[in-house]
This record gives sequence, structure tokens and C-alpha cells, in this order.
Amino acid sequence: MKEFRILFALANDALQAEIAARLEKYYTIRGAENAEAVTDAIHEFQPQLAIIDYALADVNPIEIDEGLKFLHPDTKIVLCVTDENLEVASRIWHKRAIDYIRKPLDIDHMEDDVNKIVRHLLDQVYKESLAKKLNDLEVENEKLKRML
Repeated sequence: MKEFRILFALANDALQAEIAARLEKYYTIRGAENAEAVTDAIHEFQPQLAIIDYALADVNPIEIDEGLKFLHPDTKIVLCVTDENLEVASRIWHKRAIDYIRKPLDIDHMEDDVNKIVRHLLDQVYKESLAKKLNDLEVENEKLKRML
């Protein structure tokens, strides 16, 4: 599953390094320390998942969300939030973010959360793929019926 790309942009550098070390055996991980690095990483790295800390210095998650729509619209967002910024985060969440992780961040729980989110995304992709194949088969079946 190393081809699954995750961008982490956390306010706590030590936590970001530790979670990256734990998850890099399963996923391709890149970190970003500020808004410019997040934008650059999304453009160059094209992650399937971006985990962005609402408290990251100079990062406005709403602007990041808007930028993602243009740079890499398939990137899913997970926000790390406190109770104080949960309302703003929920506005983003209703638009594009697929989930949020409540702070304070705990490394063990965060690792579990990320793995669950990735499994959910992969299941979703698999289901969409099966639905497309089923639709293609139905279209082909209709063509064959018309030929008979």
C-alpha cells in the first residue's frame, strides 16, 4: 500500500515526525511546515489524503481547501481541531473534508485513525470501481440484447 500518499501538516513537529516514522512503512508520507509548503506538496506530491492541523502557523484551512479544489481535487482532507475551532472546521468538513481528528493529538490514536481513514477511502474506491464495472456490464448486456 506504499503507493497511497499522505501529506501531514501538523503544528507539532515532533508528533509529525513520529507519526510519519510509524506510517511510512505502509504509506508514502510527506510533511509540510507552513502554508506554502502545503501548497507545494499538494501540487508536486498529489496526496490522496492531507491531514492538516488547524493550528498550523500561517495555514488557513479554508484557503487550503479552496486551493486543493484546483491543484488536486481528489485529495481528501482530514482536519486536526480543538473544540474551539470545531465550528469553522465543520464548515470545511461539510464541503470537502472527510473527517476530523480532535486535539490534543495522541500518537497511538492518531495512527489508528489514519489507518481507518485510509481503509475507508480504499473501500470507497473499490466500491466505485465495482459499480463502474457493473454499469459497463449492464450497458454491454443491453447492446447484446438489441443485437439478438
